[in-house]
Amino acid sequence: MRALIALLLTAAPASAMEIWHRESWPGYRGVSLAFDPWSCGLWVATEGPELILLSPAGEELRRLETPLRGVRAVAADAEGLLVTDGLGSFFRLGRRGEDFGDWSRQESQRDVEGLHVHPEGGLLVVGDDAALVQRLDAEGREVFRIEGYGLDPPMPEPQGIGLEPNTGNILAVDDNEGLNALFEFDPEGTLLSVTPLSEWGYDAEAVAVHAQTGQIYIGYDGGVSIAVFDYLPTRTGADRPVEPGPDCAIS
Repeated sequence: MRALIALLLTAAPASAMEIWHRESWPGYRGVSLAFDPWSCGLWVATEGPELILLSPAGEELRRLETPLRGVRAVAADAEGLLVTDGLGSFFRLGRRGEDFGDWSRQESQRDVEGLHVHPEGGLLVVGDDAALVQRLDAEGREVFRIEGYGLDPPMPEPQGIGLEPNTGNILAVDDNEGLNALFEFDPEGTLLSVTPLSEWGYDAEAVAVHAQTGQIYIGYDGGVSIAVFDYLPTRTGADRPVEPGPDCAIS
């Protein structure tokens, strides 16, 4: 499947990001999404204390209790899960819920609405109060930032964050107080494309990518649904592919 996606990207590169709606899964208030190839599933945070694991086809696989009163953002890597309440408290969890460490409070990690563990180390972090996307290194130091109000068009309410592994492009979702759109940036933070999302739901707040199947998941908070899209990312000639994790395709 990964080879097929690579072939499609080579044969028909998109001049700007393209998405095609496949289906929507109602009943899930997706304020944060993380595709986890080590579990072959999609973690969904609904701003309550638990996480929900869905299969790539939308079947509920597991519910996991966390130490937080409300999970505002979730990310996944080979070791397990990283969750935050969005106010500075971070916890490391195993995929069955065992707690194996917390993260100290840091000014650069407050007002967190979305997280993504970067395969090259560190985090991508998004916060809406400052309309800010940050790339942080493994020690929490800022590598670069994207200021939403300085973009054209502006991104005043960024909520969700993800990474497109075939290009290294960064994806951020602006909610309904902004453009209700998907913003795509190159690996250095330059804006590439803006894709409206209102046709398929209300108040987009989360994004995750399933690299092996070429699908994007968008979580709609106010719309209480998760929309599934096929996609092709923008190609710039300066793509920086990153490791997508274990191969995990829909059987």
